[in-house]
Amino acid sequence: MRRFCAICGKLESEEEPLIENLCWECYRDRHKLIKIPHRLKVEVCSSCGAYKVNGRWVRSKSGNPVFEASAEVVKRSVKLTGEGAFEAIPEGFSGRGRVKVRVVARGSVHPLIPEYREEATVEVEVKRVSCPICIKMASKYYVATVQVRAEGRRLTRNEVTLISRLVENIVSREVESDRSAYVVEAKEVGGGFDF
Repeated sequence: MRRFCAICGKLESEEEPLIENLCWECYRDRHKLIKIPHRLKVEVCSSCGAYKVNGRWVRSKSGNPVFEASAEVVKRSVKLTGEGAFEAIPEGFSGRGRVKVRVVARGSVHPLIPEYREEATVEVEVKRVSCPICIKMASKYYVATVQVRAEGRRLTRNEVTLISRLVENIVSREVESDRSAYVVEAKEVGGGFDF
């Protein structure tokens, strides 16, 4: 006597044996490949576009930090049942500070079932905030003052220009690896310059 699917009644075959008394289609319906948490949130800095992931602020690498942050939080939160891989594709704003992200996965929930494609959509709540670096910059917080002086004379215009360019170049290189490297203020003072 041949067995049949407990849900839809499809008969078992040699090409498609039942798994836990279910045909492959019903098994896939009951055991989703993509597991998504119900609520996903991300904080994005409204000034610089950095976003917070796993407690750390990350600088955006794209022209759309909100979409990048939403995709990243989905990538870190989605889990696959079984074997496979997935990608997170931001689709647009869905209103009320939310971004709709489509998850496209290829894989299988059981070794007997051939690889297939599954899709799901999730909304990510985006909260606009100021990151710690932007808060520090806005409040003119600084760690050090670099004082440039000429001994026994005033700096020439050429020296001031050269030093300003040098400081700009050093800071711009440092900012790539350390966002907290910034110049709050550059001002001319008696006998030199303070950065």
